[in-house]
Amino acid sequence: MSILFILPTKGGDGGSHSVVQETMGLRTLNINAKIANNLNHKIPFSEKYLNVDEFCVYYKNKDELIRLSQHFDIVVATVFTTVKMLKNIIECHPYIKPSYYIQDYEPLMFDKDHHWYKEAIESYTLILNNNAFAKTNWIRNIIKENHGIEVYKIAPSLDNMLFKPAVTINNSKKDVVHIVAMVRPKTPRRSPKETMNVLKAIKEKYNSKIEISIFGCSDNELNSLNVPLNFDFKNQGILHREQVAELLQDSNIFIDLSTYQAFGRSGLEAMAMGCSTILPKIGGIYEYAVHGYNSFLVDTANNEEVIHFISYLVENKSIRNKFFFNGIETAKNYSIEKASLSLYQFFDHMLNNKEKGN
Repeated sequence: MSILFILPTKGGDGGSHSVVQETMGLRTLNINAKIANNLNHKIPFSEKYLNVDEFCVYYKNKDELIRLSQHFDIVVATVFTTVKMLKNIIECHPYIKPSYYIQDYEPLMFDKDHHWYKEAIESYTLILNNNAFAKTNWIRNIIKENHGIEVYKIAPSLDNMLFKPAVTINNSKKDVVHIVAMVRPKTPRRSPKETMNVLKAIKEKYNSKIEISIFGCSDNELNSLNVPLNFDFKNQGILHREQVAELLQDSNIFIDLSTYQAFGRSGLEAMAMGCSTILPKIGGIYEYAVHGYNSFLVDTANNEEVIHFISYLVENKSIRNKFFFNGIETAKNYSIEKASLSLYQFFDHMLNNKEKGN
């Protein structure tokens, strides 16, 4: 079995993490799994993922990607813009089995008059009998409802060698409550303005009882939001995965105020590190998040509700302790190994059906 994931990206986002992790996991099962990335992204991609060049091939243009693909049994699109690439590949190499790793409902990312909205909508039906799979039931259901396409469910992955609690509840989690949030000004659905406004309100409410860190953007990007920044916080900048894990290790509360999360990898990683989490109630977060058990799920458009639940965590160490233990236990259900085995079973089923002429 040989599998090629088309992933033209600089990396650093949750979807890229998933593909890299699961490609590595498939390779531990002695499967020839590789990633195809645009040559223009080689340097930033290699910097973000250790030893990725061992299983990543780079292409200069469409023709080179088609040539590189000819030796694989299965080629997988990983974002809506790669489905056209996949279509070109199987038109040139019809023996290749096409597949689509749907990691978000991408039409939600664009206004309806945006040219990418149309391409995102068409991506689900562009290839007849494309073998689609996703890691959350929310994605599966929304695709079925809007496009009539059946999507196979695979297990989500978590790098539990990196994201694991390095402290116990009684030592390094310090008395001053450390709140951390990801802020991405270039991604409006991640609610960067709303996040900074909430953090300002929380800091003004609790002052020296809390400290605040953010990550995911430069100072220049942060300034472009045009929101008040006159409160005490530290911008950790754009972090690699290892740096994110280090930051979460030293934090008590992780906040994600996205309008929705198709899965919410950062939330699960934060749980694995022992953080209490505030997460959006819309999307695929329910794969692992349970309100009041290991997290608080909130209407992220309602600042009053968000501030209420953050305040509840700040003021109640017993709830943070509860989420500490329950979040770590929840994260134990996820691993690269489980996800890769789930993928292998799916791909094996695809190839068997192909051999039977289905």
